[in-house]
Amino acid sequence: TLHLLPASEIGVWIAALRQRPWKITPAWEKYHGIKKSQLDSLTGAIPKVMSGEPKTREELTAAVVAKTRDRGLGEALSSGWSQVLKPAANQGLLAQGPPRGRNVTFVDPGAWLGSAITEPSADGAMRVVVERFLDANGPATISDFARWFGVDPKTGRELMTPVVENLAPVDIEGYQGLLTKAAARAAAKTTPE
Repeated sequence: TLHLLPASEIGVWIAALRQRPWKITPAWEKYHGIKKSQLDSLTGAIPKVMSGEPKTREELTAAVVAKTRDRGLGEALSSGWSQVLKPAANQGLLAQGPPRGRNVTFVDPGAWLGSAITEPSADGAMRVVVERFLDANGPATISDFARWFGVDPKTGRELMTPVVENLAPVDIEGYQGLLTKAAARAAAKTTPE
């Protein structure tokens, strides 16, 4: 799913996404054709080669290979929308830029936006993300949030722990879920149609 978000909120989303653990297993390495050490090298090279000027995938690949001197990264970066860029994107090191013809481009988000990115605390960012999720999709369970955020249920519970005290448990015809307190108050004032 592609989510279109206001540029002014980029710090919130980066602070929240930084908390998503990346589990790099041998199966993941085999499927994506890149070892964890290469992924770390790629992610480390991104801020050194990115700028506010959009780079196509080919230009980004050439710059990363030149910086790391690892031709294997070129193969991993050249295949479709690459999972190998997601850790860098989640850390706020690159974002999708404007298309160049039919080509996707990437930019350094801070340089592209023309200002430093300010991130709130991890707990503050998760509070915003969880509350927005529930306001759009609630009532929902912790497992629902975890699935949406792309983490396992245990990690979803850990990420929601600092936020749960600000949520309201609800029971709707036997369905147990969570809402923000404001949404729960609003729901309590409504009558069935």
